[in-house]
Amino acid sequence: MLKVKFCGLTRAQDARLAGDLGVDAIGLILYKKSPRYVTLDGAQRIVHALPPWTARIGVFVNEEPAIIKKAIDALGLSAIQLHGDESPAFIEDLALHIPVIKALSATGGWPQRAQVYTSYPVLLDHATPGNPGGTGQTWDWSEMDPESRPGYFILAGGLTSDNVKDAVDSLRPDAVDVSSGIERSPGIKDSDRMQAFMKAVAQFRVQEYRNL
Repeated sequence: MLKVKFCGLTRAQDARLAGDLGVDAIGLILYKKSPRYVTLDGAQRIVHALPPWTARIGVFVNEEPAIIKKAIDALGLSAIQLHGDESPAFIEDLALHIPVIKALSATGGWPQRAQVYTSYPVLLDHATPGNPGGTGQTWDWSEMDPESRPGYFILAGGLTSDNVKDAVDSLRPDAVDVSSGIERSPGIKDSDRMQAFMKAVAQFRVQEYRNL
């Protein structure tokens, strides 16, 4: 069954609706340079609004391990998502404490970089210099070679209710991650767009896609 993550939440009411819609996970961006950054206090208000079955993912970029571990404890994180230049050794250490998702830019030789992280779910996003993700831009899905598909693959980058069906049909990801495609402005989610996105992926959430 296709999993869905709503990322970049900054308000408790958006988290509450995400839970009501049956979203599998939400993303809390704990990276200060992001327009969707939330403090630990703000993130606590968000997680308190979630049902217990909704996973809480902390998103970090080249952060200190002590700060990541503090957030894990304070928020009861289900997993962490790393968008920086974290080394395999750095990730292995954190993976002793919590599941790790490694985010990679889908531009410029990502299959080679993904081979370094075969033990972890890989999220492919559209990144630009100085912006490690959340750009709201799609990447060229036709470049995805089935032979290079990551083992557990999360698709991100410019997804909306209008294009997510084609994306899932083409790439068969295990999960999709959406942020700007369900927003009115960075970090402020739009209830109509949230509902439309879940409606667009509903057919994929009642059938299981397997690697071809």
